Amino acid sequence: MTNKDSVAVTGLVNVFFQLAESGRYDEAASMLFKNNVDTVYDEPKPLDNKDMEKVKTLLSSLPIKSHTIDYIKFKEVYENEVKCTAIIMEAHDNIPEVKTVFYFKPVSYLGKWKLCLVDSHHGDQTVIKADKKDSMQNEYQKEMREKNLQELKK
Repeated sequence: MTNKDSVAVTGLVNVFFQLAESGRYDEAASMLFKNNVDTVYDEPKPLDNKDMEKVKTLLSSLPIKSHTIDYIKFKEVYENEVKCTAIIMEAHDNIPEVKTVFYFKPVSYLGKWKLCLVDSHHGDQTVIKADKKDSMQNEYQKEMREKNLQELKK
């Protein structure tokens, strides 16, 4: 995958969260697609009405204040992963922040990126194994710091 792919996927994820953070749950949910976990050749399909309602209910029950992309892992056009942390409530007094994690599965179909959620209820799995997620996050943050330093030097 190229830098262009990273920019495209980062943009999709950020727009999704900007919509969710501003309470535009319909628009955020409409950005998501469902991929067929049994074959890599099918085009990801827009969420059906039932799945749209589930996503809208989820987003409205989690008043997301902000988000961070913890890492992006590209493997194949059909098998990728983005882990994001969404802040539900900022830390205050002696109460730690309340947060949750979203896993996206961006799929490139005919050169266009589609943003899918990892759906473990239908056999979907994350690309990064559970015991490697922390090291992947550290590696991604290091890459982003190095990239930002290079940009500053220009």
